[in-house]
Amino acid sequence: MVRLTDREAIERLKIVCKCDTVQEIGGWEVKRRDSAVLAALSNGVSIRQLSRITGISKTVIERIGKK
Repeated sequence: MVRLTDREAIERLKIVCKCDTVQEIGGWEVKRRDSAVLAALSNGVSIRQLSRITGISKTVIERIGKK
């Protein structure tokens, strides 16, 4: 698996999630946030990287990924 830089991950997330900033994802309602997290994970963004760039805790992202 090719690792994405934070900049690449942020740009990919903005496109996939149709958002202006990736930090706003953490404030979305639960279903929308969860689908954004799953989309990010399936597009090559790692759990740790996703946590770092969105501010969502690693534990929450892991829980969402197990659904």
